[in-house]
Amino acid sequence: TLIQYSTNIVQLLSSVKREIANILNSYYEEGIRTVVLFGAADTAEVVHLAIKETQLVMIGVVDNDPSKHGKPFNGLLIQSPEEVRRINPDAVIITSFARQEEIYNFIKGLVGKKTKVKKLSELT
Repeated sequence: TLIQYSTNIVQLLSSVKREIANILNSYYEEGIRTVVLFGAADTAEVVHLAIKETQLVMIGVVDNDPSKHGKPFNGLLIQSPEEVRRINPDAVIITSFARQEEIYNFIKGLVGKKTKVKKLSELT
C-alpha cells in the first residue's frame, strides 16, 4: 500500500541521513566548519538534511548547469563552480554521483590546497 511504501521510504531516508551525518561529523573533527555542496540535485537535498544534524555550516551550493544558477536551494542561491574561490569554504562536498573524479580534479584546480574536496563516494 501507499502508506506502507511511504513509511519504508521515510525510514530509509532517516537511516541514510543518520549515516551521512556521522561521516560529516568526522569532517568536523578534521577541522572543517564550513562547506559548499557541488551539485544541486536530490542527493544534495539529503546531504543538506544531514548537515543540519551536525555542527557544519553549508555556506554555498554550486552546479555546472547554468540553468540552475541564481535559483534557490535551501536558503542559498545556486552559483557557478568558479564562485567557490570567493565563498572560500573549508571543504567542498561533491554530491553528484556522475563524473566525481572529473569534478574532483576541476574543483581541486580551482581551490588548491587550502580547501578540502570530499567525494560522495567517500561517504560510504
